Parts: sequence; structure tokens; C-alpha cells
Amino acid sequence: MQQAISSQADLMGLIQEELQRYAADQANKTPLSIVSIDRWQTLSCEPWLEGLIAGMKESEQSVNAVTREVDRLLDRVYKTVSINDARRSIELNESLWRLSWVTFIFLPMTFLAGFFGMNVDIFSHNPDVKWYFIAVVPFMTVVLLLWSVFRSLLDRNAASKSLDTRRASRMK
Repeated sequence: MQQAISSQADLMGLIQEELQRYAADQANKTPLSIVSIDRWQTLSCEPWLEGLIAGMKESEQSVNAVTREVDRLLDRVYKTVSINDARRSIELNESLWRLSWVTFIFLPMTFLAGFFGMNVDIFSHNPDVKWYFIAVVPFMTVVLLLWSVFRSLLDRNAASKSLDTRRASRMK
């Protein structure tokens, strides 16, 4: 679906460029033709020429209507692509948020596993596995307490911001 939208956007962009080039070329010619058309109308030329002038004006209006429609559709395509990009960005942001919290929780345990896995003089007598859990439980308790504190602070900040925006909207 996204590829279809981007190909349509590219196509609309090419069409718009061509129409703008054509309009610019016509704009460069327009002053002379308008002067001559106005002169022809004031001179009240032959009837077949008046029909040609009316046809030219109708063609110009049709081209202008098509150009406006293409601009409107192109704007809609760009807005749709922008909305889809914003949605993807929000999803990515949420995924990275979860990943950072998982890292925050498990990084202390990884540190302790590495610490107990070192071959140093302190651990030359190969301590029992229970010491790992004795060290991990307080570490995890501290991490979970910090996590709950940060979470409550973030929730309070979000609640106060939403309350401030509601108050500001009421004052307007």
C-alpha cells in the first residue's frame, strides 16, 4: 500500500511539474495574447474569431481547474504520507521505550553475572551459586523501586501536562 502511495505521489509530482512548466510557458505568452484578444474584442472582429477566443478562455479555465485539482490531490497524498510516517515513528518510539526499560531492569543482573564469572583471587575458592542470588535480589529490589518511582513521576508529568492543556483550551 505504501509503495502504491509513493508511486502515486511520484506520478502526481511529475504531473504537477509538467503542468507548472506548461503554465509558466503560457504565462510568458499570456500578456501578449491577452492584449491581442482584448484588442480583437474591442475591434469587434469576425464572428468565427469570437468563438475561437471564447474557446481559448474555456480551455484556460479547464487547465486552471485541472491544475488546482492536481495541487489539491498532491497535497492530500503528501499529508497521507506524513501521517503514515508519524504513525511509524510513534510505533518505533514505543518499541525503543520498551527496550530501554528491559535493559534498565536486566543490566544489573548481567553486571553481577559478569562479576561472578571473573577469574580473580577473590573467587578462587569458587563461591556457591547462592551468593549470586543473594547479590541479585537486593539489586533487583533497588532497580524495581527506581523503576516505580520514575514511572510515577512520568505519570504525574503526563497528567499535569494534560491538565494544563485543558486549562489553556478553556481560557481561549
